[in-house]
Amino acid sequence: MTIKTLAAKGVSRRAIGWQLGLSEGTVRYHLRRQAAGAEDGRARQPRSAILDRLLHNAHIMNIKGRTYRLRDLENALASRKG
Repeated sequence: MTIKTLAAKGVSRRAIGWQLGLSEGTVRYHLRRQAAGAEDGRARQPRSAILDRLLHNAHIMNIKGRTYRLRDLENALASRKG
């Protein structure tokens, strides 16, 4: 359950904090931010922006033939069959 759903059920801030392992002040902070329509601090970035950050200095390599991972998997499956 989230702070928002528990508060909507009429659970006190103190009880919400106890249930979720948070302080009452943390619960109050999040309820005030939700009431103000603020983001939760973890605004979602578009996937392309995340990929740009991850792949900024990446090098592209063309691989011909089976990769080590697939080759090892095929060998493991073949050895199981007998």
